Amino acid sequence: MNIRRADLILIISVLLIINALISACTGKRIIERQTEYHTEIYGLEEYLIDIYGEFYCIDEPDIDYDNQIVRIHCIFLTDYIENTEHDQTMLEVMEGTRVAVNLFLADNPDYFLNDGFIIRVFFFEYPESYSEPPIERGVLCNELYETYTPEPTLCYVKYPDIMALYSSSSVSFEGIREINLDYLYDADIYDVLKVLNSMPDLEIVMVRPTEFSEELSNRCPTLLFV
Repeated sequence: MNIRRADLILIISVLLIINALISACTGKRIIERQTEYHTEIYGLEEYLIDIYGEFYCIDEPDIDYDNQIVRIHCIFLTDYIENTEHDQTMLEVMEGTRVAVNLFLADNPDYFLNDGFIIRVFFFEYPESYSEPPIERGVLCNELYETYTPEPTLCYVKYPDIMALYSSSSVSFEGIREINLDYLYDADIYDVLKVLNSMPDLEIVMVRPTEFSEELSNRCPTLLFV
């Protein structure tokens, strides 16, 4: 059987593409330390990476100037994930980042994000395999429940693994006014109370199931459970 040159080139090209796709799906993904900054958030990004660059890098920011919303994605480094002897837990890194962002904004009142922007900071862990989706480890925001207006600080948090990562001496949680605990079917009520009681400025708690929310509400009448 004779194969024309054009057909042979097409076959080879298809095989190369298939091989690249297979490599992408099965190869090991490495998240390395950040060495350059994004122009749009250069000042804040440089500040954060100077403090936490050994823990995460920051992806291209998503900025909606019309609606004044910025989304910043922090990706934990492979070296940090694989190192079991690191100095700080994920919770400490994320909480430290929240405090750092608030300090930066307070010290730089003319920075564009202080001009009515809703700021959302996401933390992700990327599994080794490209075929697995990223794992969300935390969210920070300066918008509270049903207000739809930006606060001057990042005061909302969601840490899906907080019950496993929490240590009474590791972080202070000052300035957190709302926390999203999501679903706590298997959590111990007293462990949850320890976490809530460690947040001196807490006002709003988002939690499920309803029975859990009602029990917490009875024990913490000054907080709003939604």
